[in-house]
Order: sequence, then structure tokens, then C-alpha cells
Amino acid sequence: MEDFSEQAQSGSDLTFQNFVAGECNSAALTATREVSESPGIKYNPLYIYCGVGQGKSHLLQALGWDFKRRNPDRAILLVNGEEFSEEFGQAVDKQAFRESL
Repeated sequence: MEDFSEQAQSGSDLTFQNFVAGECNSAALTATREVSESPGIKYNPLYIYCGVGQGKSHLLQALGWDFKRRNPDRAILLVNGEEFSEEFGQAVDKQAFRESL
């Protein structure tokens, strides 16, 4: 896991303001903006799937920057898919164990 602010310094130009929206990514842009405005409420989890070069990384960086602007005291952690799957599986196992008691 990495802290967003430390990892993303090189991507500070990847914001919503300079994202090039098109027909192929307009739904992803709308969903990402809504997540930034109402984190944990809409599109939880947010899942973006599209081809190479259509803006996935840009949108996720923009989401991070916008969230930090709105919530400067909150932390953002970047987790790769393998780490997320492992930690999520462990959390589910712990909850199932607790419910069996």
C-alpha cells in the first residue's frame, strides 16, 4: 500500500480539468466525478473498464486529487489488485468467523 500524496506527485497534472472526454469515456468521467463528490455513496466500489489509452489512470489520479482538495485531512491509500483481493478475503473470513460465534 502506498499513500496517494507521496505516489501521485508525478501525476499532479492529471486532473478533471484537463481530462479529454469523449464518447468512449464520458460515463466513466461522470461516475468518477460523482464518487469524488459523494465518496462511499455512489458507485461503491467504482470499477472502470476500458481499452488502453482511454483515460483510466488519468481519471483515478483526478479522483485522488479532487478528493484530497475536498478532504485535506483524509488519507487515500493506493492498493493493487492482488493486495486488495487478499485483504478483502481476509476481512470476509474474519466476519464469517465472528458470525459463527
